Amino acid sequence: QILMLGGILKTLGVFRPPGVPLYKIMLYYFMFFLTMLGLHKLLPVITTLKHRVTNWMAKDMPATQAKGPTLVELPTIQASQLDVESFQAKYLRTNTPVVIRGLGREQGWTAVGKWNFEFFRRNYPDLELAVFKDHSKKDLTFIKCKEFIDKVKAGERVYGRGLDEFFVHDPALLQEVNYPLVQKLRGADHNIGKMGSGQYEGLLFMSAQNTYTQIHSDVGTNFNMQIEGTKEWHIYPPDQLPYFYAEPCSTNLFYRSAIQDPTNPDIKTFPMFKY
Repeated sequence: QILMLGGILKTLGVFRPPGVPLYKIMLYYFMFFLTMLGLHKLLPVITTLKHRVTNWMAKDMPATQAKGPTLVELPTIQASQLDVESFQAKYLRTNTPVVIRGLGREQGWTAVGKWNFEFFRRNYPDLELAVFKDHSKKDLTFIKCKEFIDKVKAGERVYGRGLDEFFVHDPALLQEVNYPLVQKLRGADHNIGKMGSGQYEGLLFMSAQNTYTQIHSDVGTNFNMQIEGTKEWHIYPPDQLPYFYAEPCSTNLFYRSAIQDPTNPDIKTFPMFKY
């Protein structure tokens, strides 16, 4: 909590939208810190009050700002130009998102061109996976890998989210993506926690089209390695926290947004999100 409070205080000096009084911003972060301490579990009304304070701030926002986020291009580097020390100094330590192009092919990863739905269905057909019917963690179900992939190929909105089962069942899979290099890039932050199956450092995500994850912030530093298909990312700077109605939720997530569907938000309930 002390480390997170430090991050909150650092952000406090950044989140100053025009028109919103400082005392409202300070009240918001005070309520947020109470939830970081876990007091909202004893007094659920704290979360309700925090959202009300957020809506209270929204009344002071200029109408001219209600146009959604401004999209900017992420910096891109080629894998052939990658240097661990300069990468850590320029991107990791400054918390700057970056796209690394061609890393798998440059490094000769065997996963590239090999890892696809057919590969996993053929080699791990009966491996039981914990998957979701959509974005919500309330609809968890357990099915065999072959059944899950058949549903994905049929267009069902099922989501294999954070699957560590493959790597626990077959640790050699991580060798197919040169995982030691990723550990070097991540520095001391490569060991990020535990999941149900045990210690993990890599997770696999599989889904059909039109599935998504709620807006959230992980505790650890993330490297997403896109092996097959495409994925659209929406990345927001830390000072945008109050717009998302953030709720602390677990040891592996700093927070998760209370807004269930960011593509179709309930602006009446979450008016701050439109800014």
